[in-house]
Amino acid sequence: MKRSTKLRKVIKESTLIYRAASSLVLIGSILAIYHSIWWIALPIFVSLNMLQFSFTGFCPMTKIVKALGMKVE
Repeated sequence: MKRSTKLRKVIKESTLIYRAASSLVLIGSILAIYHSIWWIALPIFVSLNMLQFSFTGFCPMTKIVKALGMKVE
């Protein structure tokens, strides 16, 4: 195997969505507590997006990740 060959890990789509959403909710909540209350908009937006995903099955996060070249199942 060549040294320049990159090994890409395939990750499940649902796992990716949960990790990204929970990270953004946590980061937004911490920033709302310690920096500015307006950061509460980030967890609200993520929560609304997850609710929308549960009804429609469309998730912009997976489109972004696929555009960046990461492999998802």
